[in-house]
Amino acid sequence: MNQMVKRMVDLLFEDVESSEETRELYDEIMNNCQEHFRDLTDSGMTEDEALSAVMDSLSGMQDVLDQYPRKKAEQESVPEVSSAAGPDASKAEAPFRQSSSWVERLRVDAAARDVTVEPADGDEILIDCEDRENVLVERDGNALFIHVRRIADELREEAEQFEDCGRLTSEISLGDLLNRVGSYVNRAVRSVVSRVSSEIASGAPIHISVPRRKLSAVEINSSSGDLEVGGVCAAEYVLRSASGDISLKPDAKEAADRIFASTASGDVEVRDAWARTGEFSSISGDVELSGDFGDLACKSVSGEVDFCGTAVDLRSKSVSGAVDLCMKVASSGSIMAESTSGSVTVQLPDDAAPVHLAMSSVSGSLRSSVEDAGESAPLKIRLKTVSGAVKVV
Repeated sequence: MNQMVKRMVDLLFEDVESSEETRELYDEIMNNCQEHFRDLTDSGMTEDEALSAVMDSLSGMQDVLDQYPRKKAEQESVPEVSSAAGPDASKAEAPFRQSSSWVERLRVDAAARDVTVEPADGDEILIDCEDRENVLVERDGNALFIHVRRIADELREEAEQFEDCGRLTSEISLGDLLNRVGSYVNRAVRSVVSRVSSEIASGAPIHISVPRRKLSAVEINSSSGDLEVGGVCAAEYVLRSASGDISLKPDAKEAADRIFASTASGDVEVRDAWARTGEFSSISGDVELSGDFGDLACKSVSGEVDFCGTAVDLRSKSVSGAVDLCMKVASSGSIMAESTSGSVTVQLPDDAAPVHLAMSSVSGSLRSSVEDAGESAPLKIRLKTVSGAVKVV
């Protein structure tokens, strides 16, 4: 019997509670591994090569053994939370406070969490979440980076502790190597299960309060959470969510250089914005906007686009949803809108500048109460649909 093969199998069963069934399984695996080792060495493999092949053949056995009860010593080693502390004792952490004197940029990577950002009095940034232990706060130059601990972070930490296992087997016994591999895999699996369970169970929202001064940028990313920013002043807003809703009402004391908001299946709502550039999109949600823009681009694939305000250059597009543009001021610039199967409607103020108007639809109706003033007109409007109605009033 090869002792290294025996050690491999012993390690596999080290934490399994002994029973008639598990003892029979142990004997069967031991015999198979010893025979496999002898066959490999008889075929010309070195012992090290044969041991490595046997170890590879055992890679799936941990899943099988996980179905059996653990030894009582391990079960008793798992600490229980004292009920005297109350059910919410683990969530009683005070909000994280960070001086904002050096902060110019705020970035949040929220995983699947909802995020709310609002103004607060004072000179501190407050970060509050019931699941604070998994919300990390880091400094990167003049940026404050807030992100949710992900499974990859925990696996990376485990890997850093495991880095010396890459040494040659000549420097470390195969038994120790296998022991470390097993320990690493077990910890990694527990981390994954724990993090997934935590995310599903809590998904605690993140609430951030920032001082009432202008930041250079506010950037928030979430995979499925809703994002809400209100009353915060920044030169640039970047909000992204894969399937959550986005709501933004900037502090309009000063014009923003850029506002960008994008979601795949949620709605985008922006109120009373003032920006030189605005870009807004949703694949299956509605885009609802109001404010004053220099250059404005908005689109939705299957949702509606609804804008009310002013824009020097406006481009809007929808595939199957309606496009409604209500212009508060229309003295110059351009308006271009198109939809495949939805309607396109543009409302102009009574004092609108002369318009050069171009409308087209393959099978939809065309209607306008505005006369075309020719190509030299200061305001140019171009509207297009395939099967939807086009209207200018």
